[in-house]
Amino acid sequence: PPRAGPRAGGKRAQPPAAAAAEGTVIVGGGIAGLAAAAALRNIAGVRNVRVLEKFDERSFANDRTGAGAQLGPNGLRALRAIGGDELLQKVLASGTILRGNAVRLPTPPGPMIISDTTAEDDHAGLPQVLMRWGALRSLLADLLPEGCVECGVGEDVAGYRPSGNKEEEEGVTLIDWEGNDIVVGSGSSSSSSSSSSSAAVAVAPLVVAADGIYSTFRPLVDSSGSGGGRTALSRVDERREGIKYNRRINIKAAVESELGADEGFEQGHTYSFFAPDGSVACFAGPAGGGGTYWGVFLLGKIL
Repeated sequence: PPRAGPRAGGKRAQPPAAAAAEGTVIVGGGIAGLAAAAALRNIAGVRNVRVLEKFDERSFANDRTGAGAQLGPNGLRALRAIGGDELLQKVLASGTILRGNAVRLPTPPGPMIISDTTAEDDHAGLPQVLMRWGALRSLLADLLPEGCVECGVGEDVAGYRPSGNKEEEEGVTLIDWEGNDIVVGSGSSSSSSSSSSSAAVAVAPLVVAADGIYSTFRPLVDSSGSGGGRTALSRVDERREGIKYNRRINIKAAVESELGADEGFEQGHTYSFFAPDGSVACFAGPAGGGGTYWGVFLLGKIL
C-alpha cells in the first residue's frame, strides 16, 4: 500500500503497520533475506530492520560466491519495485541479457533447437537476465544502510520464545539450542562504525525466516510435521526432516571464462545437453562480467 503523505518539513508520516513492525529481525542474508529487508524499508516504510547472516563479513562481501541466478521480467519488476530504476540498471549491467536457449535433443542425430527468449519479454521490454548469484546479493546488500546486516550470527538459532513480560517489550525473542536468548550486535557487522557495546537481546515484533533449505523455522510452521505448534527445535538434524529427495544431484558453479563464438556458442544464449536416458543433463550460459554459469545434473541412481 502507498505510504502516508508527507509531514511538515518534507518527512513522510509512517503508517501504523510499519511502526508496529519496527525492529523486525530477518534470519538469513541471502537473496530472499536481503530482498525482504529492502522491501520492508523501501516499500512498507519499516525503518529499523536487522538481518542476521551466519557467514562472516568476508564471505558475505564476496560477490563471486554461489553460482548463477536467472531473472525473468517478473523478477526484474520486483527488483525495480524495491530498489528503483537504479537497481534495475545495475542488474542489467552486471548480468547478461538472454536472447535465446539452445537445446541439444538426446535422440540421434540430436538436432540443436534454438528458441528466442526475447519473445517472452514483457510489454515494458523487461528481458530475461542471467547473472552471478553473489553479484545479485551484493547489489541487494547495497540497498541497506550500514549496520543493518550482522554477520556471524544466526547459525545457532533454534527457535523463539514469546516476550512481553514486565521487563521486556512485546514480541518474540530468538533462542539458541540451550534455550538462551540470542544476543545481536555481538558479531561482525556490515558497518565499520558498529561495536560490541551495542550488543543486546533482540525482541522483535516480527521474525522473517530466510534461512534456506535447512531452515530452523520451516519445521515449526509445518503443521503436517512433528514441529507444528512448537516454538523451537530440540535437535539440529530436525532442520533436515521433511525434505523430499528427488534423486537428482545438482553440481553448479560460475567460472571466470566466457562461451566463445569461435567454439560455436552464440552470444546471449544458454545451452542444454541431455543424455539419451535422461540420467545426465548439462547446462551453460553467460553470467555477465566475463563469467559463465554451468551446471551438471545427475540422477542419484547412477552414482
